[in-house]
Parts: sequence; C-alpha cells; structure tokens
Amino acid sequence: MLRRWTIGAGLAMILAAVVLATTGHGAAAAIPLLVWGIIVAGSIAIERYRYKPELDAPPGPDWVATGERSTGARGPVTVWFHPRTGQRAYVRGP
Repeated sequence: MLRRWTIGAGLAMILAAVVLATTGHGAAAAIPLLVWGIIVAGSIAIERYRYKPELDAPPGPDWVATGERSTGARGPVTVWFHPRTGQRAYVRGP
C-alpha cells in the first residue's frame, strides 16, 4: 500500500513539473520537481528488483542453513548458503 502511494506521489510530482513547464511558468520551477519525482518513483520501482525473492523451500540438497534469521515482507526468513558457488537464498519460515 505504501509502495503505491509513494509511486503515486512521484508520478504526481512529474505531472506537476510537466504542467508547470507547459503553462509558461518556466523550466526553473519544473526541474527540481521533475528530478525529485523521478528519484522517488524510480527508486521505489527499482527497489523491487534489487532485493532477492523469498523462496518457499530450500533451493536444493547442497544448500546449508546459515543460522541467520530475519523478518521479511511476509514473516520470518532463514538464510541458506551454497558452499560451492557462494550463493545465498532467503527461505520463508523458521
């Protein structure tokens, strides 16, 4: 819910910048609004792809639980490690 509101606020800033620039109020007033709108909406949109997804089960038999636990978007998350490749996976549940 907060994600939608934040992206909406960023898009509203971008729209306001376009309106300011096209109605003759000048680019000087529109540029900061446009830049901040892109930063706000863009950072929230990109954030989803930055973090690794949470899995429902361990990825395979070679993976080892590290003992690290944290709270994810949908509850507790356990970190799993693949010793040969060095990859990490985040699995929901205790």
